[in-house]
Amino acid sequence: MGRYAHLGAFEIEGPADVAVACDALAATGTLHLAERPFATLSGGEKQRVIIAAALAQLGRRTAADRARTAAEEHGILLLDEPTASLDLKYQLEIAALLGRLHDERGVAIVLSTHDLSFAAGLCRTLVLLRDGSVLASGPTSEVLTASAVADLYEIALPTAQTLQTRLPVPVPVVEKRWRPPFPADGGSHRLETTVAATVRLARTVVVFGALAVTALLLAPLVGSTTISLRRALDWTTPFAQNTDAQIFFIARLPRTLAGAFVGATLATAGVVFQGLLRNPLATPFTLGVSAGAALGAMLAITFNWSLGALAWSAVPAASLAGSLAAVGIVYALAQARHRGLSTSVLLLAGVTLNAFLSALILFVQYFANFTDTYRILRWLMGDLDVSSYETLGAALPLALAAFVVFAWIARPLNLLSLGPDSAEAHGLDVTRTQRAAFLSASLATGAAVSVGGPIGFIGIIVPHLVRLLVGADHRIVLPASALFGAAFLIGCDVMSRTLIAPVVLPVGIITALIGGPFFLWLLIRNR
Repeated sequence: MGRYAHLGAFEIEGPADVAVACDALAATGTLHLAERPFATLSGGEKQRVIIAAALAQLGRRTAADRARTAAEEHGILLLDEPTASLDLKYQLEIAALLGRLHDERGVAIVLSTHDLSFAAGLCRTLVLLRDGSVLASGPTSEVLTASAVADLYEIALPTAQTLQTRLPVPVPVVEKRWRPPFPADGGSHRLETTVAATVRLARTVVVFGALAVTALLLAPLVGSTTISLRRALDWTTPFAQNTDAQIFFIARLPRTLAGAFVGATLATAGVVFQGLLRNPLATPFTLGVSAGAALGAMLAITFNWSLGALAWSAVPAASLAGSLAAVGIVYALAQARHRGLSTSVLLLAGVTLNAFLSALILFVQYFANFTDTYRILRWLMGDLDVSSYETLGAALPLALAAFVVFAWIARPLNLLSLGPDSAEAHGLDVTRTQRAAFLSASLATGAAVSVGGPIGFIGIIVPHLVRLLVGADHRIVLPASALFGAAFLIGCDVMSRTLIAPVVLPVGIITALIGGPFFLWLLIRNR
């Protein structure tokens, strides 16, 4: 991800970018760690990888570049406390690495540190600061004196001369020329090329796409009543007399298309919410979107709202309106105390609104008659039996708009996984990315809930299964989750229609029966 600042919104790293990244990793002795998740690295390894990401910003030098000044040609590496909180072994590794980068690659190093021994052994020029003012500056041998050390700390400190520089420091200096035991070239390991990355993405899309297409083709043919696809597509028979066509086009195909739509939308929204909140247990319903949609649907059912001449049912319309209202409230609350978008405040606002709207749902349900109460309960279970082509057509543009944003934020989500500070250091506009992720994922969730109701666990089961299969790169996880989510919910819908046929269960029951144990397993696994 060190090449982030050099790439466009939809650009994939090219061979030159991969080569630059390889060179940077090799220079820091971390090429053999290229496939390791960042969170599994030790403190020293993380620091070396971060330095490699900074080196990757320099790129490859051309003949014209070599005619420039040394600073322009080799670059300047800015570091803030590069050895903070590191054990002695890792401090030695970082010191040796920085010295080698300066000596062998000509990189100018500018760093701020509280470790005088580290600075004395590495730097040729020092600037001593106290209370925001310059206490002394100049060559290290002239600046770092016993009196300067005492003035810097404003207390009498025992000092010792370092073996290497003979300069007084409060602690012994690390040996600059000590080299950590890692191979300079990282062994025989090499990063995958751009062609390999593209093939991996294509292979993933083909495999999961084939699964989704298979589910789309077979699901309308499965049910308590056996039908023939040939008879269903026989246009010579009048539709009113063609029972197979009626079952296929009216009863089953809308459910299948709705299952694909809702599954793909909720799965990708779950991926985005987990990346935004940096919480593997986050779901599309965490921030109150489903509660707002449920309240809108309940009001439409209880008061028998109608859209008159419009083809779209009032329940999906009210559900979508409620979800958008919930999104607006949560967003306003998250922005109230912060100039940016605080994910912690966002999460707290979503949970609070979810609890409040749930209370309103119970209040409205208490005064509903028995018929409306049954309809409300069926809707809250999450089902596809009320889906229609009109409902899908109305919700589809919203989902497509969200998917476009998902494609744009896929790579920024990779950077956000390192933390907002690290992402911003790589040139990412964190606030804009967080806003885009929240609004697009919430819009997608609202569109999905308006079609199938609050079908639970899709947004947590699918993303985790996909990550286990294809890794954590959001550029691959997002399309794979969309395709696998569509196939998964279609399969759950087939189970709901066939397990105790001719009785049709709400599909939300099936996903809950699968998702409950999966969620518990996930909690145990992440302990």
